[in-house]
Amino acid sequence: MLKIDRSFAGGLPEAASSTLLVDSIIRLASALKLLTIAEGVESQAQLDALRGMKCGGWQGHLFSPAVPPQQLEELVRAAGR
Repeated sequence: MLKIDRSFAGGLPEAASSTLLVDSIIRLASALKLLTIAEGVESQAQLDALRGMKCGGWQGHLFSPAVPPQQLEELVRAAGR
């Protein structure tokens, strides 16, 4: 697995340099048969850009703020229902 730091993904999709860098990281990871996870995804536009680049997974406030372990257990249980 290869995680893409929020500092790289934060400029998506507006900054061409961020788009080029993140796309290159995803392509390299794919060539090495690694799953990519983008950190710090905070907007639908960022998620759409990452999906378009075939990023394998996402983390960030768009999905959920950071939660304590006990609350995470509850969220996972509730999602399984």
